Formats: sequence, C-alpha cells, structure tokens
Amino acid sequence: MGLDFFCATDHSYDLDDHMDNFLENDPDLKKWHAFKQEVKTLNTNKENILIVPGEEISVRNHRDENVHLLIYNSDVFYPGSGDSAEKWFRNRSELAIADVIDQNKGNALVFAAHPAEAPPFLQRLFIKRGHWHLQDCCSEGLTGMQFINDGESSSIRNGIRLWVDTLLLGHRRIGLAGTDAHGNFARYRQIGFPFFTINEHYQHLFGKWRTGVYLNNNPIGIPPILNSIRQGNCFVTDGPALQFKVLSGESWHPMGSTGVTPIKIHLMARSSPEFNSLATVKIFIGSFDSGTEKILIDESFKDERFEYDQTIPLKQVIEKGYLRAEVCTKSGSMALSNPIWTE
Repeated sequence: MGLDFFCATDHSYDLDDHMDNFLENDPDLKKWHAFKQEVKTLNTNKENILIVPGEEISVRNHRDENVHLLIYNSDVFYPGSGDSAEKWFRNRSELAIADVIDQNKGNALVFAAHPAEAPPFLQRLFIKRGHWHLQDCCSEGLTGMQFINDGESSSIRNGIRLWVDTLLLGHRRIGLAGTDAHGNFARYRQIGFPFFTINEHYQHLFGKWRTGVYLNNNPIGIPPILNSIRQGNCFVTDGPALQFKVLSGESWHPMGSTGVTPIKIHLMARSSPEFNSLATVKIFIGSFDSGTEKILIDESFKDERFEYDQTIPLKQVIEKGYLRAEVCTKSGSMALSNPIWTE
C-alpha cells in the first residue's frame, strides 16, 4: 500500500475492557497495557510498518454531547465511555475536550477526530453523540484536526470547510487525514440497526486517505513523525503528493512555518497512472483581517501531466494570514498542504 506508518487509535471504551469480557471494565487496564507493549514489540522489527500508538477518546463538546478526540503516543490512558452503550442511560463522558488538553503534560498530540461528521439520528438519540462545532475546534491547546476521514464527498467538503473556518480565526490547527478504518481493510462492514441489519460499503478503508510527513532527513520513528506533524510539515492526500514552501528573505519556509514577507512560492506536485494525471493546481490566501480565503493561483491542465514543479514570484503584498495549496487529478483524487503562516 505504500505506507511507512499508521496510527492505531482504538476507542477508549474498548481499551478499558477486560481481555475476555467486553461488557466489563478492567480497573488494571490490562488490554491497554497489552496494546502498548505489542506496539513496542512490533516496532522493534525495522522491516515492519511503523505503528504510532494512540487512543480515540469519547469526550464532551461545549454542548455536553459526545465527540471523539485523538491522542497520539500518550503514556496516560484517558477514560471515555459516554457513547459506549455499555450502560443504558449513562451517556455522559467522563472528560470534556479541555480536560484532556489540560491533562496532557507530555509530548502527545491531540487532534479533533472526524470533526465535521454528523452522527446518525439513533446515535444522537440514544448515546448522545454530537459533532465538533467551530467553538470546539478553537479550544486552546488543540494540536489540530483530522478533518478528512474518508467518507462521502460531502463529508470531505464539510471537513475542509470547518478546518478553513478555524484557520481564518487565527487558530493554527494542523490538518490530518485518516480513514477511521477500525478493521475495515477491503470493505466497510458494521452493524446497522442492531439485530436486524448490516451495513456494507467501500468508504473508511484502511490507507485510502493518508497523511504525508516530511522528516527532514531524519530516520522513520515515532518522535520524528510526531515532531513533523506538530510543526505542520505534512500534507493530506488520497493520491497525489505535494511539497509546498515559500521564500522569505533568504530562507525557504516549509509547511507549518511562518514566512514574514514571502516573495516567492514553490509548489511541487506529482501523481501516477493509478490516480490519473494532474487536473488543477490552486494556491489560496487566507486573511485574518477579512476572515476570508481567496484564490491566488489557479491553473488547469488539459494534457496528460503527472508532475508540476514551479517557483512563482509573488507580485502582491501578502497580508497577515496564511497560504495553502490544493492539487486535484482528473479522476478526483486530491492533496492539500498544511498552511504556511504569513505575518
């Protein structure tokens, strides 16, 4: 599949169960400790794909609804059972979003999980599931947002819109993509209406949407990967690759950094026959003052082009905000950069 690493983030309300009984909680957290040890053991084999351990925590949003929060490489287990349906009519999660952020004293990264996905009606009714609102995404100390979670095209568009709305308010939220696979490899299969229906489709498949990370010549390992993600030197894609940087003064600044007065932009994009040739390249300017985004560069290609590599002088003064890039292929695959901040 071409993956160098993946993040294993099972639900908090599953990781605290007894090893042989998922209906009972284990105060000793043997399952969670076994998971951490197994990841550590597997990662000792350098020929294996690297596993970044984590947890998908059920937490309360500002409306007291249950939403999910991803935490990567934490040494602490965070309880979250409000939407576990393990105990009827007990649907309030133990922690709020801010509680987890405040308790995270180590080097763990904290991301909003699939923030723009609205839960089905029955989940809202019985286990009080909600979704992330703009106010929640602006929570102080949140590292970023896993704003793409595979799903339908409308879900992806809603995720991008919520991420951009958060960026335009001046909150530096690193963007990630994932699939929420939870064991869905070649197809999604899950209980629909309990005891009556099974849902199947081809979304939320492992590795379909991914996050590309630039390690700056560091070897693949959990600290270098998480450091690059924390810095924002990464992009999201379901096909093409991109690299985006700006020239400010005499220095080139990568994604996630700050270019005080950018004078040039460099964008490299590459696709393959699997994802089809490049269709469009766009660079956006986000302005904190106006709270809007506008297109700075918009190129489209009719020929069969698999590579784009251009250095573009900036002819206008870039106001305080950010620059970001999007690349699309003729089959609809896309890649989005993280922002480069301008001051």
